[in-house]
Amino acid sequence: MTTAKKTPAKKTATKARTGATRGRKSTTGATAPTAEKKATEAPRPPLMTEEEAKARKLSLLDAAVEVMKRLSEPLGAKDITIKVMGLGLWSGKGKTPEATLYSAMIREIANKGEQARFKKVGRGRFELTEAAYA
Repeated sequence: MTTAKKTPAKKTATKARTGATRGRKSTTGATAPTAEKKATEAPRPPLMTEEEAKARKLSLLDAAVEVMKRLSEPLGAKDITIKVMGLGLWSGKGKTPEATLYSAMIREIANKGEQARFKKVGRGRFELTEAAYA
């Protein structure tokens, strides 16, 4: 005597009886690739004074670039974050700003490729590329 395994009935049959729509995803629109946005930011001078940087309200990545320009050596995300916050160029409310900076730098490298401002030179170490000085 063999016992056949029963498969559960599909829930779509219930929806059909109640008149509810199935809510299919469209093949146009959401799944279509979006065009990459080009940076429209005007080029800035290579080094800013601390007062200019504080007045401008930099993003964490922009503040990291400014710190790395001053030190001109490969640094880790934690070191960069400590120096950025110590200079008062950026202040965040999160618990792990170094993880935020690290992931943002990796994301910029992956998305921008050759135009990225950062380059990974070792395990957890980054340095600036020529694009950061342009």
